[in-house]
Amino acid sequence: MNNNLNLLNESNKIIKSIRNNTNIEFICYIFYVYAITIVSILFKPSYITIIILVLYVLIHTFIILKNGKCKKLKDNYKILFGSLCYTISCIFIYYGIHYIYWKRIALRPILFFTPILYFIYIKCLFYIFRCNMFSNYHYGLDMLQQFLFILHDTNK
Repeated sequence: MNNNLNLLNESNKIIKSIRNNTNIEFICYIFYVYAITIVSILFKPSYITIIILVLYVLIHTFIILKNGKCKKLKDNYKILFGSLCYTISCIFIYYGIHYIYWKRIALRPILFFTPILYFIYIKCLFYIFRCNMFSNYHYGLDMLQQFLFILHDTNK
């Protein structure tokens, strides 16, 4: 039990040390975006996949923007509007990735650049809305930290 607590403390130290590191942030985006790209390729857009995507993106984007200290998004209506716009763009990207992979084979190399494009897209949105530039990344780290706490609590 003490060993698990030491492991939890060490993981918290690691998370704190990488919290505002752009290089680590970009590496995390690479894994995240390639995973989403693979899912977009494997699952043909349908009502079910779109509903799941909309719910996932809308809820998480709202939370990220709400907690992101965005200077231009103070009230919930603006945050919801920003979340809806981002969600709609994600739907188009989902369709685009699936279409490019299965219908436009010559354009497939573009998919290798999706993490870079996503990173630029997120940074531009955070700049436009005057958010904390690491809001998205911090949200992921916070979720990882919560997962580790839950895992630790279940092993008591």
